[in-house]
Order: sequence, then C-alpha cells, then structure tokens
Amino acid sequence: MIPMKTAAKFLSAFACCFAVSAFLAAAAIAQPITGKIIRVTGAGAMLTPPNQPEHAVQTGEPVIEGTQIRTPAGAEVFVETFEGAVTTIRQNSRVRYAVLRTGTGADAGKRVAEIDVSEGGNIVSTLDPTKERTTNYGIRTPRGVAAARGTVYSVTVVPSPGGGAGATSVATFSGMVIINRGPGVPPISVPYGTAITGQATAAQTVAAMAAADPAVAADIVAAVQVVATNVAASTSAAGSADTAATMLAQVTSAAAAAVPQQAATIVNTAIQAAVSAGSATGANQQTTLNAVSQVTEAAVRAVATSGNASQVSSVTQAAASAVSSSASTTGRSDATLTAAVAAVTSAAVTAAPTQAAAAAQGAAQGVVQTRVGEAVTAAQAANPNATPQQLSQVATQAANSTAVTSAVSTVANTATTASIASSGGSGNAGTAAAAAAAITSAVNTGSSAGASTAVTNAGGTVAVPNVVAPTVNVTVNTTGGGTSVSSTATSAPTAPGTPATTSTSTSTVTGSATTPVTTSTTSAAGTTTTTVAPPVTPGTSAPVVTPPTTPVTPIDPTINVSRSN
Repeated sequence: MIPMKTAAKFLSAFACCFAVSAFLAAAAIAQPITGKIIRVTGAGAMLTPPNQPEHAVQTGEPVIEGTQIRTPAGAEVFVETFEGAVTTIRQNSRVRYAVLRTGTGADAGKRVAEIDVSEGGNIVSTLDPTKERTTNYGIRTPRGVAAARGTVYSVTVVPSPGGGAGATSVATFSGMVIINRGPGVPPISVPYGTAITGQATAAQTVAAMAAADPAVAADIVAAVQVVATNVAASTSAAGSADTAATMLAQVTSAAAAAVPQQAATIVNTAIQAAVSAGSATGANQQTTLNAVSQVTEAAVRAVATSGNASQVSSVTQAAASAVSSSASTTGRSDATLTAAVAAVTSAAVTAAPTQAAAAAQGAAQGVVQTRVGEAVTAAQAANPNATPQQLSQVATQAANSTAVTSAVSTVANTATTASIASSGGSGNAGTAAAAAAAITSAVNTGSSAGASTAVTNAGGTVAVPNVVAPTVNVTVNTTGGGTSVSSTATSAPTAPGTPATTSTSTSTVTGSATTPVTTSTTSAAGTTTTTVAPPVTPGTSAPVVTPPTTPVTPIDPTINVSRSN
C-alpha cells in the first residue's frame, strides 16, 4: 500500500504535469480572434462572412478569419482587427482577412493578422506601438507581406493585367515596415517617412513618391485623416495620450514634408483631432496642449526644413484656427484659448526661429478669422435678413472680444519671448527691439487680415471697412543680461460709449529661459488675469493655464458651429 503522503505528492505532481501539458497544447493550437467594425463612412460598403452571403456592412458586427470586405467610391470601413490595431479599408478596395488568430510556434502568445489586398485597394493601418511585442500584423500584396508591429502605414495595390507586383506601393508614416518577399528573397525595409513602389527594392522618401505621382498626395492627406479619426475617437490603436500625441506628430511631419502645399490642411486636421471632446489626447489640459505643441512643431519644422518656409505662416494659422474653434476643448473659454494659442505660437517659433514674425502673423490671423467667422455665421443663421451693418457690428464685437484681445496679446508676447530666447539675444537691446518691432507689425497684419478674410468669406454681406481688429504694441527693456517683454492689445470701439478692452501680457527672457506669460485683460466686465507657463521644447511639456482671478466673460452662447474631422 502506498503511504498517504506519497500518494498526495504523486497526485500533486500529476496535476502540475497535466496543467503544463494543457498549457503547452493550448499554446500550440491557434485560437480564432474576432475583430469588429467600429466605423463606416459613405454608402455601399459590403461584407461577406465565411460561407455566408454578402450584405451591407454594419457598425458593431464581427470580423473573423475569411471575412471579405469591399468598398465603393466614397466609402471607408474602420475595423478594430484586434486591440491596438485598427485597419482602415479605404474607398475602391477589396480585401480579405486571410489570417486572424492567435499565433503558434515563434508567434505563440501573439495576436496574428494578415489582410489580403492583392485584388486591389488601399489600406491605412494604425497600430499602437506599445503593443508591438504581442502582435504580428501584416498586409498581403503581390510583392509580399508588408509587416509591422507599432506603426502607421499605407498600402496600395492597383489592379493590373496579370496581377503584376508593379502595382504595389507602401508608405510609412510612423515606425518601420518590412516587406517579406518569401524564403530566400531579401526583405525590403521601409523606414519612417519613406515609401516603395513598383519593382524598386530600396525605399525613397514619401515626398519623392508624391512628386512622381501627384495622385499620391490625396492618399497622404487621407492617411492623416485616418489617424486623426482614430485619435479623435480614442480607438485602441491610438493608445495613451502620449502615444497618440507622438503618433499624430510623426504622421503630420511625414505628410507635411511630402506635400508641403497641403501642410495647412494636414496640421488643421491633426489638431482638430487633438482638441476634440473625447480625444485620446484629452485626458487633461496638459495632455491636450502637449499634443497641440508636438503637432504644430512637427508641421512647421517639416515645411521650414524642406525649403518651404513660406508655408510657416499658413501652417501656424491653421493650427491656431483649430484651437480657436468654439467647438474645441481649447476654445471653450478665454483662459483655455489663451493657453492654446500660446502653445501653438511657442511651438511654431521654436521650430523655425527665423520665421518668428511669420508664425506670429499666422497665429493672430487664425484666432481672429475663426472667431469672427463663427460669429457672422451664427448671426446669419439666427437672422437670415440681417443687414450688412448689423453683421459688421457682430463681426467687430467678435474681433474685439475679451477672448480675442487676450489671445492676440498673448501671441505677440509669446512670439517675442520665444524669438529672443531662440536667438540668444536676451542681453542684446538691438536684437530684442528688432524682434519686438517685427512681431508687432506681423500680429497687427494678421489680426486685420483675419477680420477682413472672415467677412469676405461670408459672401460680401458684411460692411468690411467697418470691421477692425485689436491693435498690438510690443515693448522690450533689456537690463542686466535679461529682457522684459510687454505686449498690449487694445480693442477697437464696439459700440458708442463702450470702453475699449485692454490686454497686457508680460514676461522676461534671460538667456534661453523665459518666465511665465501673465496676461491681464480689462473690459467693461472687470479684470481677469491668466498665467501661461513659459515656452518649452515641444514634446516634453506644454503651456498650462492657471484659473483666472475673476470670472472671464463667457463666449456668446449663440455661437455653436459644428465641425467635422
């Protein structure tokens, strides 16, 4: 008879062996994974499950191995292939989920997906880089499988007679893609910012591919929109706030460098996503402004270093416009708007110090034009028969509101301090004075242009000559190796007997360090004070606003302009 203790030990050992065997067996057998349709745009997209009839795609329905999806012109389907990976099937595409399961062998413990686009189409893949060790994701093409783990990339296959590999192109906007061409054939690497097309075996810049094929520009802008949609909707592919901000910045940089003529549209799209309610970057004000800073810096640096410095003003204007929208999380109060335009201005000047005046002009124009445009649009909607004089009054009030006056003053001060700090001229009176003069002129030009452009865009229904914007003056005082900067914005009269609104922003530059920008705004409603942290290197931190000392005059509640990504 076996002693009781010996039997117990034997049973325990047997149980452990059984558990280990079961675990190993499970690891060796691939398990199916179920993806999900998370977004459908346009009409006519169709889905065919394995061994079932084709039907119209519906948000929320499952996607399994063997599923086929086709999209006509104007339709897109977003599939969460698995957590951390969103596959966007763009228009005029036909794809099949060839593999969607857990891995075995070398891929044991990983989620594996292989999506076949060999029949033609365009796929933009957005992958959370923090999950790269647990995934194996690829797009099957006639040239091989374009595989990546944590990245954003676009794969296009144009059907051709015989299904030749020359119809395949791959562009990487973030991370790295490897095209595996089969046993015995060297893989092709497609690093960040590069692309490969045709029979080439070496990657070229995305810019070079766009130059060779103008149609590529539209695909690049569309790829930015796809990533922005993921960030705005906070999909699992966007990851954390920091991951989403970095992803947006990288994609923006690659796209803006490739198609600089579209850089303003690209940065506006990306920042709209960052400042949308519910965005992956919207955990708090700090994370939102960090994303705004990173994206602005990326876009401005991309155009400035690619021989397109003339685009700096329009890119900064587009960024400022996005954060100024009353529908955004940054445009909902005077204080948050001030902090956001400071982030935009600081990032732009840091990225292109020699273009400080152009950046300041763009930022000022973006703020004024957006707020005036919203006000006029709201007034026309409320009263379709409003006279040009009435609309002119509405436009003037918007251009000279406390929000705009404070923002314009902050733009001037931030641009001046960032310019002086970047040039190392904090102890040079001449350098500081020149920067102040150039930025004063630029901000006033931008503000005026913003007001006039907004009313012109309204269809000529506003008495343009009667619309004026706040005027700004920047002064500097250099003593003891440091420079104090003071910018004052004064609003134009908005009604007889109404006192002007005055906003004064102050800060100090010593070497490359700056103190917080403090903005005090005095209007008929009283005085408010807002402090914004000093300009910083984008990507490491961002301006943070402190609560105003007195309540800020609220934005006109009738202004409610809808926005789409």
